[in-house]
Amino acid sequence: MNYYRDLQERVSNLPGIASASLTHNSPAQSLEWTEQVRISGSDSKGSRTDMAMIMPGTFRTMGIDVLKGRNFNWHDDDRAPRVAIVSRNFAQRWFPNGSAIGQQLDIVTEPKWHNLRIVGIVSDASLYDIPKQKQPTVYLPTTQYGDYMGYPELLVQTSGAPATVASELRKTIESLGHEYVASITTIEHEVDRSLLQERLTAMLSAFFGALALLLAAIGLYGLMAYNVTQRTREIGIRMALGAQRASVQRMILNQTLALALLGLAVGLPCAVAASRLIASLLYGVSAFPPTLIAVSAMLLAVAAIAGFIPAWQGMHLDPATVLRSE
Repeated sequence: MNYYRDLQERVSNLPGIASASLTHNSPAQSLEWTEQVRISGSDSKGSRTDMAMIMPGTFRTMGIDVLKGRNFNWHDDDRAPRVAIVSRNFAQRWFPNGSAIGQQLDIVTEPKWHNLRIVGIVSDASLYDIPKQKQPTVYLPTTQYGDYMGYPELLVQTSGAPATVASELRKTIESLGHEYVASITTIEHEVDRSLLQERLTAMLSAFFGALALLLAAIGLYGLMAYNVTQRTREIGIRMALGAQRASVQRMILNQTLALALLGLAVGLPCAVAASRLIASLLYGVSAFPPTLIAVSAMLLAVAAIAGFIPAWQGMHLDPATVLRSE
């Protein structure tokens, strides 16, 4: 443990390093670790809960705030009483009427992990499946479980570009003579990799949505152009009787927008109902007012553009020519 403490301190003091820590659960990893957890002394079977094994300083590096109680420290070794830190949503779920600090937990699936005293509460975080809602999580200090100490991952928060500190990181770690750097990657890269499927789905959805919008615009334009052709005599008579060209244009545009509004009146309730079914695909996107308002405004704009050309053509009809052709 002294080696890892020394390693963390040396890396933290390097130029360009804002914070450094060691962990056995790298952010955004696809393999989720869960265990059966219950309150000590309870007869219940407990429930599956996300778990993470970390070392002192990891919360700071990962941007997770300690809200109550204390953080892990290097005195939490295998001779000290077993402790745990829980996320805020875990504390709210399991201890809604009192403080979680001082309570004890059992990891049912690990008999040696019983009577873990909760010493802190931290902010909620997504450690595994990023698009998934932040899950209740129990954190354990690696320093109390010697058989888990080997081969940790070093998390580093840099004050500049990560590539500028890579060389010094390698030298510092290898200078201690215990370990070497197998690879270096960024959290941003890992998050992008974990969201690959969602981004591919979003790209395909955007493509087919744009195609549907284009087909709708072409169809609406064709319908209004045909409508103007069928009503050529009516438009000619209106203009011969004194109708202004602008009023003819407004009439055709109003008809176009009326069709678009009718489509929105039918489509919006369906979109709200369907959003519940596809909520898992909407990572970082709200399915309600902001998105729906933006999409509705875009559809109305496309409808106005699609109706403008037929309206412009109708506005420029020559009444005398129209009546003579009839």
